[in-house]
Parts: sequence; structure tokens; C-alpha cells
Amino acid sequence: MSKYQAKSKGKRRITRQQSFFLSFNPRTIERKYVGSETHLNLGRQYRLRISEDKFECVKLKGKFIEVSTLDKSKAKQLVNDWNVQNVKIKFHTIALPLIENFKKHKI
Repeated sequence: MSKYQAKSKGKRRITRQQSFFLSFNPRTIERKYVGSETHLNLGRQYRLRISEDKFECVKLKGKFIEVSTLDKSKAKQLVNDWNVQNVKIKFHTIALPLIENFKKHKI
């Protein structure tokens, strides 16, 4: 077997394995923002819990994202805004010290 044939076999095997593993790739469906729906937050899965309340807020409690609102149709906007705030906080606590470390080494 020549080098070319060996490389060709290896490429086919790798391509076949990649397509096999891509078949397990989870497909994200359209979110409806109703109770008990699962949502990802910073790589973890949480269930949505929506309750009616006069104060609008979103809290993370255990394995639940709890949304309190008068109008349940506002749940999507509340969760999205909360996610943006949450990511910004995590970015500043995790990434900024690393960026400063890179700057120190002039990278």
C-alpha cells in the first residue's frame, strides 16, 4: 500500500466518523418560553418556571430559571435580558483577569 492510498483511507475513515458523531448533535428547537421548557445558561441546562407577580424579575434557583411577571408573553424578553446581564458579569469575572495577564506578557 502506498502512502497515497494510506492517506486516502485515513481521510475516508475520519470523514465517516465525523458524520457519525454529527448525527448526535443536539438540534435546538424554537423556544416557546412556557413552563418546564429547558434552557441553556452558560453551558448548563435549566428548566423554566414562570409565575405571575406584580414585580418582573428572573432568578436562578437550583435547576430552575424562575421568571416572575404580570404578562407571560414578556418572559422571552426578560430571560434574554437576564442572560445578557449574566454573561457580562461572568465575562468580567473570568475573562478580564486572563486578558490582563496576556497584556502583561505583551501577547
